Amino acid sequence: MKPEFFKPVGTPNGGAIVVAHGSDGLVDNERGDWKTMICDYATELSGKGFVVLVPDYFALTGTKPPTTLADYAFHRDTWQKALTTVISDASAMKGIDASRVGLLGFSLGGHLILRLRSVSKVLVSYFAPEFLELGGLGPVNIGPLRALLHHGTGDTLVPFVPNAGDIEQTLRKEKAEVELIPYDRAGHGFVGGDADNTSASEKSKASTLAFFEKYL
Repeated sequence: MKPEFFKPVGTPNGGAIVVAHGSDGLVDNERGDWKTMICDYATELSGKGFVVLVPDYFALTGTKPPTTLADYAFHRDTWQKALTTVISDASAMKGIDASRVGLLGFSLGGHLILRLRSVSKVLVSYFAPEFLELGGLGPVNIGPLRALLHHGTGDTLVPFVPNAGDIEQTLRKEKAEVELIPYDRAGHGFVGGDADNTSASEKSKASTLAFFEKYL
């Protein structure tokens, strides 16, 4: 599994970011232009001097999206190991400060990076499910962490309540510095041309870029 690689534009800043896609995979489909969106994030982050790696972790298990809860339960550990390997590879890259590898995840990918929070000090998660019935966010993290959480209050696929609040409280109990940003009436993926989702998409992206610039 070779991740898509976005090299820094201009002067490299010594940081790297690993991006985890959601349950639809690294594709554009009728539910959203996910690959285009993720590549846009990667391009803008690389423009700020970061190395960005975007693995298609479904390829490792031959999983065809969209995934189900059963797929998640069966493949979760393998997907986590795949992402951990990419994180480790990023840390070992020439010119990268191993303490400055951040994580960015969307939906299922957001959940997976939250489970891997012990290997990074900075992460941003979008509309992540908690999956409490399947172990939630996993082992307690005792290391330092700054986390930015984005979630729409109109999300019917992964409801804001209880997912977003529970995740925030879990991280706070671990003494992480957490900011949860709710987006009024925005749905899952912030897709659609309506004002609420358009605003959520634009504002969340701007705050994510600024967050990585400031803390990573």
